[in-house]
Amino acid sequence: RYLKFDVERATGKVQLTLVWHAASREVAGSTLESLVQRLAPMPLWHSIWANFNPAAPSVSRIFAFEQEAWTCLSGQKKVLR
Repeated sequence: RYLKFDVERATGKVQLTLVWHAASREVAGSTLESLVQRLAPMPLWHSIWANFNPAAPSVSRIFAFEQEAWTCLSGQKKVLR
């Protein structure tokens, strides 16, 4: 549903976060896996993360903040700040 890009100034590498409206990687399925397989080989990325947010219609936040909602799909597991 949403994309978040963070750039590491020293290297120019980008940390990509894909906000996926699913409860988990398994529920997200092959569409997510195919996308990551296509993106991951590009040298642009520091890392690719997923934030799994099965948001209800009455919830207006973009990110799920629970620790288990975040998964590193490719690259470094260090989060850029």
